[in-house]
Amino acid sequence: SDLAAHFQFKKKGTTFEHVFKNLAKTNDTVLAKNYLDSLFALINKERKLCIIDKDANILKNFGFLNDQALLIDTTGLMQTDHPKHYERQIIKIKKTLLPWIMTNYPALEDYAKELIHKSEQIVTKSNSK
Repeated sequence: SDLAAHFQFKKKGTTFEHVFKNLAKTNDTVLAKNYLDSLFALINKERKLCIIDKDANILKNFGFLNDQALLIDTTGLMQTDHPKHYERQIIKIKKTLLPWIMTNYPALEDYAKELIHKSEQIVTKSNSK
């Protein structure tokens, strides 16, 4: 029997920073927006599962396998149901992501701000419950 069929092997992704530097070179803004959508879908899915990344280093800890966002470094994961933890994670992501995008891929700045704003709104709704 095929042993590989009984195990799910961890696949290695490519860091956000590496992927987006390459995307900036090709100037494929549509594809880059799809990658950002996938990244924020993952971040929001983690929130729904009450999981946050305490480190939240978006450039190094998050990455992609094909076009799907994934966590590359899971050592900072923490389970929490406190909305303030998610709020802090979004602030860390914002402080890292926006300056990097403004420097390396300015065409994505408005779209990244829009996705961050949506995540902030989710946090605000969570905090008001």
